[in-house]
Amino acid sequence: MPKLFCISDVHGFYDEMIEALNKAGFDPNNKEHWLVSCGDTLDRGRQPHQVMNYLMQLPRKILVKGNHECLMMDLLAREYPYNHDWNNGTAQSIIDLAPSAQTFEEACMSIYPKVSKFIDGMVNYFETKNYIFVHSFIPLNCYDHLPAYYRQGKQYSKMENWREARQYQWDDSMWGNPFKLATQGFLPDKTLVFGHFHTSWPRYYYENQEEFSPDADFSPYYGEGFIGIDGCVAYSGKVNCIVIEDEFLTTQN
Repeated sequence: MPKLFCISDVHGFYDEMIEALNKAGFDPNNKEHWLVSCGDTLDRGRQPHQVMNYLMQLPRKILVKGNHECLMMDLLAREYPYNHDWNNGTAQSIIDLAPSAQTFEEACMSIYPKVSKFIDGMVNYFETKNYIFVHSFIPLNCYDHLPAYYRQGKQYSKMENWREARQYQWDDSMWGNPFKLATQGFLPDKTLVFGHFHTSWPRYYYENQEEFSPDADFSPYYGEGFIGIDGCVAYSGKVNCIVIEDEFLTTQN
């Protein structure tokens, strides 16, 4: 049976990613081992080139797209940064990926072919017999065509045919607080594995623990019907890796 080594929100921290994979026992040469990344592979950390090269050369991997992949493609197409591109680390990632470029526009143009190929190979979700892997959440029905993260729970509803959601609905679903949504009755009928939101948040919000401090707990968070794995590497210095054994389905999106 395949063994899935699941990470998320690496954010350009290559050394921390490799440390987590090695600690979990991931072996790229073992044909039963698969790497599943739940998005946000770039931005913030200063090793985006190493992260991208490593993931691209793996023989068995599933890369789920995150909101930072969307931010990256938006900026590469625009070729000039806004404030949020600097705040999210996207602009710095482009500079790190093209250190010899003389201008920001030149940097965008030089890395676009490789980065777009990397991101184009990603999927919106990955599904096995008992699990669904996403970046933040599955798409929901939203009023006024606004994404779920702009709305309160009573203003959107579960999308029964979420697997057929349009791309803009998937892009919207990558931004919300998945822990809040998971506890409001919107979970699918399989265990949902996601990143996007630091795992200290539900411990702070539901269990009165520390959210950001030396005592904060950023380990994987296991809830009823869901698992959060974003270890907030930019703050904690750690990437989480959980190992799941499950059967593959015959078709994927």
